[in-house]
Amino acid sequence: MTPAAPVPVRNDPNLSMTLALLAEETLDFRLSRTLRSMSADLDRGSDWSEVLRTHQRRLPPVLAGAFEIAQASGRLPNVLGEYIEVMRRNRQARRRMMLSLMYPFIVLLLTVALLGGMLLFLVPGFASMFNDFGMELPAMTVGLIGLSLFLTEHVPLVAAGMAIAAGLMLALILLPRLPLGGALGRMLQSVPVLGTASWMAAAAEFFSLLAILVDAQKPLPEALRLTGKSLTDSNLRDGVGDLSRLVEHGEPAAEAAALLPNFRPAVVQVLRHSQRPTAFARILRTQAELFSLQAEAMARLAIVWIEPVMLALIGLVVGFIVLSLFLPLVKLLNELA
Repeated sequence: MTPAAPVPVRNDPNLSMTLALLAEETLDFRLSRTLRSMSADLDRGSDWSEVLRTHQRRLPPVLAGAFEIAQASGRLPNVLGEYIEVMRRNRQARRRMMLSLMYPFIVLLLTVALLGGMLLFLVPGFASMFNDFGMELPAMTVGLIGLSLFLTEHVPLVAAGMAIAAGLMLALILLPRLPLGGALGRMLQSVPVLGTASWMAAAAEFFSLLAILVDAQKPLPEALRLTGKSLTDSNLRDGVGDLSRLVEHGEPAAEAAALLPNFRPAVVQVLRHSQRPTAFARILRTQAELFSLQAEAMARLAIVWIEPVMLALIGLVVGFIVLSLFLPLVKLLNELA
């Protein structure tokens, strides 16, 4: 039986505009540049097959694979529209996570700056006064003065360490895709509320991207392989890659996923429907929307509870310093009186 010939797509202004819109939606600078180049090539009159062949290596595997299938079936506008919706949903989830994490990040920086200033400028004066009077100091005061001396003697080292830590934290917040191992990704996602929100957003992305290829009738092992390469979450990226190899060797998707540490029971339950190809894509889309809504709710909850936790942390730090300095001072005043 002769395979269906690709449906030609020539000088379609809607397709060019859709590619430009997709370039605006994505957070990946290189992908955005590639999509703009593809849009410009179409505007110059190039054939879609030629444009896809030229830029295919620079596209995410899910998008490239879906483009090939959609071209053969004539569903290219539908595939692009769905991919744009996935990118929009992922961008919104990413923005909510950034807002949830940016507040504690800024407060933590201010707390560290306040603590450093007190240790560098306030504590040495008290230490000198206590030393002049030859006072016996409580353990907490001795520890505070020792920390102040260490910080004073190693200012460049401490500053470099703080800068590296701040850079890593900022990268975790801002970068869309980090070179983290699956184990580290799972550890970060075990954090209450924020980790759960991150996992739900990752699961929504997985379901959305897989639905595009399943709906385009891509074989499940190949659909999983392409989806895994396109995921931003390191844990699911590793897990889906392993899952695709197991499914390719004849293992049922749900049973194979249950054996892998990368998948939670909710994902395994969804994969049980992979034996029903006609309904699987619809189920994936429904679950993607549900998980996306749950991730949004968890992110909003995080914003609510992070503020009092950070304020309590600042109060504990400042209270410890004040108590450590003023207990000996009160003792000294009592002795002088």
